[in-house]
Amino acid sequence: MKFTILLFFSFQILVFVSIDILVAQSNTTIQAPDPHPSIEINRWYLHEGDLTLKEVLADNPQIWKLKNLNSSNKESQGTKWFKHDVKIPDYLKGLDLILHIKVDPSAIVYLNGEEIFTTIENYGRGVLLPSAKAGEKYSLQVKVIDGDYSSRFYYAKIVGMPKGYAHFLSAFSIPHPKEGIAISDWKFQMGADNSASEIDFIDSEWKDRKSGKGWTGEMQHAWYRAEITLPKEINGFLVEGKPIRLIANTNDKGEIWVNGDLCQKFREGDGDVILSNSASVKSPYLIAIKAINEWGTGDVRSARIITDEAYNIRKAYNNLKVGLNRLNDYCEKHPDPDMSVINKVTEVVKKNRNSDLATMISQTGAEIKRVEAELAAHSAFSILPYLQNLKSDEITIMWETIFPTYGKVLYGEKGNLNLEVFEDEIPSNMHEITLEGLAPNKTYGYRVECNNISSNEQKFTTKNTEIAPFKFVVLGDTRSRHDIHSRIVKSIVEKDPLFVINTGDMVGDGRDISDWETFFKINRELMRNTPYYTVLGNHEKDSPYYYKFFDLPNNERYYSFNVGDALFVILDSEGENISDTSYVIGENSENFWQKNFGEYFATQKKWLEDVLEQNKEAGFIFVFQHKPLYSVMKSRVAEAERYRKIWGDVFDRYNIQVFMNGHDHHYHHAIKKRVHYITTAGGGAGLYQMDGPIPETIKLSKIEHFVLVSIKDNEAVLNVIDIDGNEIEEIIVERRK
Repeated sequence: MKFTILLFFSFQILVFVSIDILVAQSNTTIQAPDPHPSIEINRWYLHEGDLTLKEVLADNPQIWKLKNLNSSNKESQGTKWFKHDVKIPDYLKGLDLILHIKVDPSAIVYLNGEEIFTTIENYGRGVLLPSAKAGEKYSLQVKVIDGDYSSRFYYAKIVGMPKGYAHFLSAFSIPHPKEGIAISDWKFQMGADNSASEIDFIDSEWKDRKSGKGWTGEMQHAWYRAEITLPKEINGFLVEGKPIRLIANTNDKGEIWVNGDLCQKFREGDGDVILSNSASVKSPYLIAIKAINEWGTGDVRSARIITDEAYNIRKAYNNLKVGLNRLNDYCEKHPDPDMSVINKVTEVVKKNRNSDLATMISQTGAEIKRVEAELAAHSAFSILPYLQNLKSDEITIMWETIFPTYGKVLYGEKGNLNLEVFEDEIPSNMHEITLEGLAPNKTYGYRVECNNISSNEQKFTTKNTEIAPFKFVVLGDTRSRHDIHSRIVKSIVEKDPLFVINTGDMVGDGRDISDWETFFKINRELMRNTPYYTVLGNHEKDSPYYYKFFDLPNNERYYSFNVGDALFVILDSEGENISDTSYVIGENSENFWQKNFGEYFATQKKWLEDVLEQNKEAGFIFVFQHKPLYSVMKSRVAEAERYRKIWGDVFDRYNIQVFMNGHDHHYHHAIKKRVHYITTAGGGAGLYQMDGPIPETIKLSKIEHFVLVSIKDNEAVLNVIDIDGNEIEEIIVERRK
């Protein structure tokens, strides 16, 4: 059952909070998408410009104006102050109140004028009140720091957590280990060859440059050179005769050379090499780093020299943070987390406050393992169940749990979940069960159980084997501006499509698990009832997480499926990872492309031709890939032409009707030889300019959007819908003859 609570805040602001009261079935507890009560505070008083804290707290209403958070696409620069008064409602009585905020670029948060936390990058979390008392009033103040492009306050949410959670958060205060010494000053040159790595190379004519200062030029590279002499100590650790490491971070890829020798090639994350197994404080070291930019800006973000002892402490600390975050995930997602068990970790941290950092980390890490073993039988969903790989007689259900466990799916028709499928492999965090023997064009209910935790009951509808109307949705480039992505997902849920296709760049960095966590949180209401098909984008970076989280046909990079007599083909525009940038410059461009991509795309093209040959009688053919065949961005015209050379003749020979892509963040519709080429990349990522008009263009729009496709008896209707629900364009595609 569900009821609504009306909360009264100061400034005559009303906030409605809807709470699900979930009734456990059997001996299980149902985990709701948001298992703990919360208040999202959207309206704040705003002052643009800096103030002293005394001025913020003063009764001076004429300098403040009411503002809805995130109400405009563009925000001004400059420091901004926000304030809001809160009265604690009865239903939060006794809970630990935690404030979560997202800002750009950073913020300082105060409660009644006392600083309680500072955001780390864009996100912050802190304790407002342990064991809150109903009826008490408090004043929140948030100072958003001046940013390079804008100063923005995205959201604020107060969550009521079980008593003891605030105590657990104190475990996160373990001091950060020393990071070694930074190399900040470099000699810099764009586009030099590998002779720049040599010791006797003369770089006196090169420019001086600091780490972290980006440069533009997609698919280009730059060299950074520095000669260093090691000190006797680094962060209190002796250097002479000891193993010393160099850790570097580049955007996007890098190579580390030491004294003329290539030590490592790396992509994203940190490059990590042994500078010397027995370091000398007398001999200099020539360090050369090649930074390779694939998109956006390139640079050497940072480079540090660190002793092996400090490195190992740093590594143990990072592992410890992973463990603490996993326990926090359990607390946030389990409806009734056992805080008495969780806080055994907190007590170990407290006990070791006066110990050296290595001991504190070691003792705390060991306690985390013991606590996780104790909680293993009481796991929770870290990703709630979602649907994959829909067929007429099968569907795959996937989910992730915080601790390894077994699971089962209960399913059936008309609310009678009388069928079960159990996992029979070893306990796992990632779960995947395929339901077989289903009837075509039928709606089933399902829910998932893992030990004593259960999901809500959801539904899915199998494909129809006959020719019959259905609808699906296409969107793309959902990797950023999560508020926009969330709004679009909400609109898609209301359309109730049979399935969804994302044209790629679903996340900002496919190798960052936090990006995937955000993606699944935004899409949970959609994906639990609607199968979700994906296209590899450049931002997925061919990450193992992509293949972990999605169960797709064929080799999962390119694949096809049918619904009725409609054929859907997903292509891979990304190919193999490139470690050299010379293919986009100079006379060897075509040779390099053929060497590194030729065989891959030839194989994929042969597969495509086979699929199309087998489906010559299809009524509709839709083809998808991430990158466009027709671009209206000057910087991407050449790349689009290259993809046309690969696929164009196939599209002509087999009468392809619609090709849809992402990558260029806007809406673009072009027609060439009766094929509709549609760029749909307005799912959330920042919009791009359209500075390269082409004669094939039918419609252009720089706006957030998705495409609703309705398959009817003799035609497919494509309705392009913007974020406010307005129709941008309607396209009619007749059935193939």
